[in-house]
Amino acid sequence: MQRLLGVAAVGEVLDQALPFGHGVGANGKSVFVETCTDVLGRGEQGYAIAANPEMLMARKFREHPTELAQLAGPAWSSAPSR
Repeated sequence: MQRLLGVAAVGEVLDQALPFGHGVGANGKSVFVETCTDVLGRGEQGYAIAANPEMLMARKFREHPTELAQLAGPAWSSAPSR
């Protein structure tokens, strides 16, 4: 987790990863992700965004590529579970 946040904080693409937090609730997964997002800065002023979790799911029809285009800039993207 330290490497994941450190690479995101540098602001350059040094590594690519797709980590998944899983397990029962109340063990800090969401707190960790929200803290990292806040530290890195949200939106246009920072390195982090909150992506739509639907973009990770299989779909029968292709959606407009706007969702994917938003991933081009940020170093940290999180997609909260629903």
